[in-house]
Amino acid sequence: RQNRALQTEAEQLMARYQRSGQLDALLTARHFLNQHQDNPALANHRKRLEQWARRRFAEEMNTGEALYARGQYREAYCIWKQVAPLYPDNEELNKKLERSRRVLANLRTLQTD
Repeated sequence: RQNRALQTEAEQLMARYQRSGQLDALLTARHFLNQHQDNPALANHRKRLEQWARRRFAEEMNTGEALYARGQYREAYCIWKQVAPLYPDNEELNKKLERSRRVLANLRTLQTD
């Protein structure tokens, strides 16, 4: 009975993400599944959600890269900052964030001179 209730809640959280497409909904579903990591009844949910997270992360990284390449540094930084909670230890993302922070700081310095 408890497994069924957990599965139902996981399905509802995942459906909420699918309906809304909001990153917060994805993070909420992931947090719930991580809280019940030892429960094998949720293994398929975890696997599917991780696929969604990887796909979302890759899409947002690509969007940020396209913006950055067009000189839209602030927009790229905002995209990357938003997606960072999915994989906060991602080295590539952290380098992009740092590089874009430096570029934005340099641009601010140029504007004040």
